[in-house]
Parts: sequence; structure tokens; C-alpha cells
Amino acid sequence: MLGILGPGSAQAVTRQAKVVLEQEWGPRRRDLFVDSPAMGRVTAVRIITPEGWSRTSTRRWPVLYLLHGGAGFYTGWSHNTDIEELSAAHGVIVVMPECGTVGGCTDWLIGPQWE
Repeated sequence: MLGILGPGSAQAVTRQAKVVLEQEWGPRRRDLFVDSPAMGRVTAVRIITPEGWSRTSTRRWPVLYLLHGGAGFYTGWSHNTDIEELSAAHGVIVVMPECGTVGGCTDWLIGPQWE
């Protein structure tokens, strides 16, 4: 259960984030659309999985988070780099969340409650 108190909040957010849509773009790349109570909206996340990864695997994988900048989107690393090929050699899960139109994956005094 997720509990987050934001500035001026009287009570915690108690709903859990939930994947509402998944689009597969090949054997290793997928986009998740997550209903995020903390964000107050559905937000996108691109994930690149390593060879051998499966939903049922008990193996633990290292995770690399790549945040887009400025006027970018969660798809930016895929469109502008060869991140899929680079990550394949290192056996990592790559997570690229949508950080908004100004690329601010932060919680300033008043803003989204990133989870």
C-alpha cells in the first residue's frame, strides 16, 4: 500500500498505482500506462527488459532509470539513442518514465507527487 503526504495534504493517498494498459513493441520493449494516484492521472513508462527476463522469473535484475529532459517524452531514449542494443549487453532492466512536458521528475513545493 502506498501512502504519500503532499504539501498541505490532510491525509495520505492509499490507492496503489495500477497498470491499465500494456503495449508490447518487440521481445524486450514494452510501454506501460499506469493509473497513478500520486500523479492524479495515467502516466506512461517505457521498459526494456534483458534477455531471459520473464514475469515469473525469481531472478533479481539491476534496474537503470533513464529520465528524459526538457521538452522530451518517455520515448526519447528509444528514439534518440541505441539504448536497446546497449542494454542488451549488460543484463539490466531499463525504465524510462514520462516526466511531464518540462522534464521535471521532481516534486517541488507544489507539483506532482512522483512515485
